Amino acid sequence: MKPSLFLLRCCAFLCLTIALTTPAFAQITITAADEGAWMAVGTTVTTSFDSTRSTADIGAPGATSWDFSTLVTNSPSSATWVSPAATPDINYFPGSTNVSEYIANANADTLHEYAYYKLGTDLVFLGYEYFSTTQLDRFWFVPGLIAAHLPLTLGTSWTTTSVESVMVVYQSQVVFGALNINITYAVDAYGALTLPGGGTYQALRIRSDYRNTDTTGTVGDEVISYTILASNGDAVIVSALDTLQSNSGTINTGPIGWSHLVPGATTAISLVTLSAQTEAGHVRISWYAPGDEIAQASVYRRTADSEWALVGHPVPDLDRKILFADDTVTPGLRYGYRLVVRDVTAQESAIETWVDVPEGTGAPKVVRLGPSSPNPFGFRTQFTYGLPKAGQVRLFVYDLQGRQVATVVNEVQAAGWRSVFWDGREVASGMYFARLESGDEVSTRKIVIAR
Repeated sequence: MKPSLFLLRCCAFLCLTIALTTPAFAQITITAADEGAWMAVGTTVTTSFDSTRSTADIGAPGATSWDFSTLVTNSPSSATWVSPAATPDINYFPGSTNVSEYIANANADTLHEYAYYKLGTDLVFLGYEYFSTTQLDRFWFVPGLIAAHLPLTLGTSWTTTSVESVMVVYQSQVVFGALNINITYAVDAYGALTLPGGGTYQALRIRSDYRNTDTTGTVGDEVISYTILASNGDAVIVSALDTLQSNSGTINTGPIGWSHLVPGATTAISLVTLSAQTEAGHVRISWYAPGDEIAQASVYRRTADSEWALVGHPVPDLDRKILFADDTVTPGLRYGYRLVVRDVTAQESAIETWVDVPEGTGAPKVVRLGPSSPNPFGFRTQFTYGLPKAGQVRLFVYDLQGRQVATVVNEVQAAGWRSVFWDGREVASGMYFARLESGDEVSTRKIVIAR
């Protein structure tokens, strides 16, 4: 299986996290500060693919140039860099510092895609997920893939290896899988890049050699790609049709990708979520908004099955705190709240918070496995779960290969909510899945043992 379009899109977003500030067409250096600037919250990345071409001139190693001014931009799609705290599943990707979000409507459903990164001395790709109301596909890289060994300049090269773990949830069925990933990168060229619209910018070329094998060692795919990064934050992505193509000149390719970056508007108002409290039928959220004068604050709400809708205009108090209460929620559902503040210059800042509304002290409507606490944990964690009716209950722990490593509960229990502690000292550090089964219903959670 070749890398998915979403994974290629993630790589395109990654390639657009570059700020280049040296004089025109010189050898250039990309730092962690540059990366962070181009992944700032609110920045939008629009990606399109020219499927009318079957060849491309990729230049040559060393000093070179590229002309992609005549690329055709077909079916563009846009993603936005958002705050990690604003994503619904951030707990599954601990350590994330930057997240890209893509939302699309397809077949009367809404598709959400998130890609998770950690920016430090290097830029690390932690994983990605996409989900709708009927299916969830989640992918982790353990350890994370080093997507940029910083600082980047001509001659920089590195190899990153990882296990890509996959979880697919569809109609209460859970399927696990894994691939061994190996990618070798080399920054091997620099020069002038001409983009669609005629703009010319200094750029770097990064060659990547992607390979994978399954857990039995069977060789999978190999993909050679070239990412040409421009100093305005745009990028051209060329994938060789096969591994026999030359490293210079005109080669046979698949569709050529072009990504365009638009920085988001900035405001001098910062936003922090202080607390989010829930009980059956009630939600209370408190935000802190230091900075410039607030002209208006608005709160929007949504669920997995609905779009954002305005639910109120709270007024900040004298301490710059914004309090919002919602007594119209349905027990047992997950809600997202987006606070948008506008300053006196009409610039906006936003933050999202997601909460699970409990179903109360009675029995839930479906089998539910709540988040374990703590998670990650060293030796001991607590599971909370609810049963809609009496029956045989099985709470097992599985590794990423789908092998059962522990039995937490295996007995007949009455309907209702309960908690159980599990001592995982017999299990090695790593990522696991807790799976609750009762009747024909299943609920799954990811857990991490870190010592």
